[in-house]
Amino acid sequence: MACAIQERINALLGRTPPVRPFTAAAIDLFHRLQGDIARLPYLGDELEAGLGLRLVVTRDTITCVEGPAGAAAGPPLGETHGQQGAG
Repeated sequence: MACAIQERINALLGRTPPVRPFTAAAIDLFHRLQGDIARLPYLGDELEAGLGLRLVVTRDTITCVEGPAGAAAGPPLGETHGQQGAG
């Protein structure tokens, strides 16, 4: 719902829509940049470190790619396989 509202605001203001979808990793990065606040670890990082699974979560999809932890097992943060769109 928040993405739909932001899309409407962008349209009303004549802003160009984002080229990458809004992801859970982007939310986690925002919280990390806030500094020392109490928060739970990001599940995506924990799964990648412990099991070698890379998650990319957008409003429309959850993509899980298996590969060695820390390796380029999937698309860059904020992107899904072959998908681009407003978010």
